[in-house]
Amino acid sequence: MHNISAYGLSKPKQTTIRKIKSSTGKYFFEYQIPNLNIIGTKILKWMSFVQKFRPIKFSIPPKLDKEFPVDELVSKLTSRTEIPIFLPSNIDFSRRDLAISANADGYSIGIYAAPPSSGIGSRSTASYYGAISVYRIRTSFKSGNKRIEDEDSTSTLRNIQLDNGIAATYSSICGAYCMAQVEWKYQGFQYIVSQKGGRQRELVQIANSMISAGSRQDSQGKY
Repeated sequence: MHNISAYGLSKPKQTTIRKIKSSTGKYFFEYQIPNLNIIGTKILKWMSFVQKFRPIKFSIPPKLDKEFPVDELVSKLTSRTEIPIFLPSNIDFSRRDLAISANADGYSIGIYAAPPSSGIGSRSTASYYGAISVYRIRTSFKSGNKRIEDEDSTSTLRNIQLDNGIAATYSSICGAYCMAQVEWKYQGFQYIVSQKGGRQRELVQIANSMISAGSRQDSQGKY
C-alpha cells in the first residue's frame, strides 16, 4: 500500500492498494480510501469499503500428505538407467503429477501439484513443487530442478553437513517465487533435492532419508 497519509485526518485520496502490473509496466486499479477515525459512522463506512475486496489467491502448491510412491518409481527407473537409485522413504504429498526422465547418465523426478479436478497437473511453473535428481558428474544430463533467472532475485548459499558427515550445499534464490535446494556429491554422482518455497530443514530431512535408504537396487547399498 502507498500514501499512508490517506489514513490520517486529511481528505480522502486516490491510493493504489492493489499492485497489478499492466502491459505498459505501470500500476493501475486505484481506489478512494476514506478517512479512518472512531467517530460517527466512519468505522461502518470503512468496514463496508474493505468488504469489496476478495482474497488474493497465490499459486503455492497445496500441502502434500500422502506417501512417496517409492516402489513404483524404482520399477520405472530400473528399466531406464543403471545408475544407483536413491530415493527418500517418504515425501508427504496428496495430488501429484510426477515427470520422470532418465538415461544412462542420470535420472530426474519432477514433482508437480495436480489440480483437484484432474488426475494430472499442467507441469507449469505455477504447479511445480520440486524435484529429485541424480546424475553422473561431468555429463550433460539435464536435471528437472528449476532455477530462477531474475535480475532482481536474492540468494542464499551456505555449506551444511548431512548424515554420515556428508558435506553438502544449501542454496535458496528468490525472485517471482523462492526455490531452495540441497546438493551433494558421492562416488562420482551429483545429488540434488529442490523444493519451491522449501526450507533448509525440510530439504535436509529429504536428503538424509535418501542417504539412510541407500541404493534401491541393493538393500545393502547404504552410504
